[in-house]
Amino acid sequence: MTLQEKFVEEARKYLGVKYVHQGRSEHGIDCVGPIVLAAKAIGADTSGDMTNYSRLPHGVLLPILNNIMTKVPDGEEWAVGDVLVMKFKREPTHVGIWTGTTLIHTYSTLEKVVEHRLDDKWKSRVVSSYRLKEFM
Repeated sequence: MTLQEKFVEEARKYLGVKYVHQGRSEHGIDCVGPIVLAAKAIGADTSGDMTNYSRLPHGVLLPILNNIMTKVPDGEEWAVGDVLVMKFKREPTHVGIWTGTTLIHTYSTLEKVVEHRLDDKWKSRVVSSYRLKEFM
């Protein structure tokens, strides 16, 4: 199993966990939570994680992605385990993990971690992606 597949496997452990702003546990989690917890489970240094941000973080969470991941060049195809950064309205405010066919993310509207296919509406929200660095 590749590092990226392990990352996705770890993130799936949080499916169904309720949405809690700034949450980082099986008792409640926000959209960055599955990424941080899955990365930590596979050995990434997540010490740069923060939980003191507003409900609309407008890019303040990107440093944790830069710490454990590398930005994928624009136009490059997404790979399993890539983190997709999405905008709602004008600013990037949401992230999820691409599995190769679906997206794992904490969807505040449904108030839980979900996994679903990306339709055109969801695809249009993606503004960038990040890929795990080799840290093992």
